[in-house]
Amino acid sequence: MEDDKSTFSTLESQIAELKESLARTLETVKQNELRLAEKQVELAQAEREEAAAAYRDALESRRASADRVTQKAEDLLSELDSYDGETLSVRRLMEDMRELAGNEERVAEMEAELAEDPEDLGAAFERLVGTIKWRLERTEEDVFVNGGRPMDDLSEDLQEVAHARRRARIKEYFGKD
Repeated sequence: MEDDKSTFSTLESQIAELKESLARTLETVKQNELRLAEKQVELAQAEREEAAAAYRDALESRRASADRVTQKAEDLLSELDSYDGETLSVRRLMEDMRELAGNEERVAEMEAELAEDPEDLGAAFERLVGTIKWRLERTEEDVFVNGGRPMDDLSEDLQEVAHARRRARIKEYFGKD
């Protein structure tokens, strides 16, 4: 019977040790869960800060792009003024030649040439006018979708759908496939 008591006593002490070990393990798990929760909060904050930085970078990039477009538009207008000046100069020369006898054939050639802008120039003007017209006529749907929410607030799948629809409208507008 004493052996039974000794065995029982040993078992009780082993159970006590196991309970203590379990308590320590539970405390360690609790501490790990708290650290994990803290890390998740830190990660969420870091993701928000990263998204805000990416948004600021995208805005700055957009502003820089707008500045480049503005400068290119100014350059284009300057070049158009130059082209118009050259065209007027050619017209003046043609008028001067018209006043001189014997230049009728050459004047007729110059008039025919002046009547036609270079083919590439006409096509470029059409694309430019079409693009400007589209920008002036675009709707809020081109900028916002889904009940007025910005496209950036949509899931990636919905953003892809919105962009695909927008590209399709643009291609349709310009008659491209």
